[in-house]
Amino acid sequence: MKLTGQELEQLQKALLNAFDLDSLEQMLKFKLNKDLYSITTASGLEKILFELITRANKEGWIAELIDFAKKDRPQNQIFNSVADELLSKLLASNKPSKVQENGNPSNITSSQPDNAAIPSLPAISLNLYIPRNPLEEEQALNRLGSHSEPIVVIGAGRSGKTTLLYYLLDKFLEKNNTKEITYVYINFSDFLDEITDFDSLLKNIATKIVEKVWPNDVEGRIKRIWASRFAHAQDKMRTLMKEHVLPEIKGLFILLIDEADCIYDKNFHSGFFTMLQAWCKNPDPIWSKFRLMVAISRTRIDLIEEGSPFNIGIEIVLQEFNEQQVMVLSSRYNLPDWTSEQIKQLMAIVGGNPALVNSIMRDATNAQIPLCDLLDPKK
Repeated sequence: MKLTGQELEQLQKALLNAFDLDSLEQMLKFKLNKDLYSITTASGLEKILFELITRANKEGWIAELIDFAKKDRPQNQIFNSVADELLSKLLASNKPSKVQENGNPSNITSSQPDNAAIPSLPAISLNLYIPRNPLEEEQALNRLGSHSEPIVVIGAGRSGKTTLLYYLLDKFLEKNNTKEITYVYINFSDFLDEITDFDSLLKNIATKIVEKVWPNDVEGRIKRIWASRFAHAQDKMRTLMKEHVLPEIKGLFILLIDEADCIYDKNFHSGFFTMLQAWCKNPDPIWSKFRLMVAISRTRIDLIEEGSPFNIGIEIVLQEFNEQQVMVLSSRYNLPDWTSEQIKQLMAIVGGNPALVNSIMRDATNAQIPLCDLLDPKK
């Protein structure tokens, strides 16, 4: 896996904060056995770093570079936070997410205390959530209760899409605490390697849904549905929802699909998204129970096509944090000594990437390190 252009820019800024030219040259020579000036002929540390990380990314040794740089600067908390975030992406396995493995009850009546998190998401994630689109979020919550248009969350990698999905769900449950609501969260990246065709995709989704609604009869129900008279998996999936799931539940059924664009390069993606749109627009009263929330990393225009749910839904586009939002987040972490000027310096290094900013603040809180020390490249 390679880093994106935005991630390379984050790495470049972090390296600029951590290394001067001499220390960079020595680290490459003694740790990676590489000659800096054989890699780049550029002048100026910023240009040298740009060519260095671009080549490392292209040739596949970017993770090794980040790892050795991290070991060479163990006290530089800002660089280490950036390095940890990037390495977690580069070295990530395809193991299933723990989010949906925690054995939640199939139906949830939302009668939670004000600050409680919904099951299967750590409370700290929601307590630290910083609204970036409050008007759109409120509109989405209102529409979720009375309309079937999908809610579409759009943002770059690690921009907080998953947290926003759960935040909206938590607020919706809180607002509708007298109603019984069933929800199922599915992250396509968790089982992408298992998806070989349309049938395998829908069977994975069906299994997740049945696990929530009938946890003691998963294998039997999937076997019966997939052995039905229908030839196409799409018809089997519709039968499962229309004749089994929706009649079984008492309130709304909310399907949350994370990383939905993971299947966009599959030749069956159009059929899947068309199916979702048909569910959302179906006038049959039984489908009035169905709600859809989707998170994607692509820009909306890439995914809009005839029959796609992305051209009828309410969208919330996640941008990076601005200075005011970072300041609010620092107060949530109980970091009162962080001044506006210091936050500007921090953002000049890591930008407003939510994952990086949270990681740095978490490290600062745990280690009780003042921001002035974090910003000192010699630390």
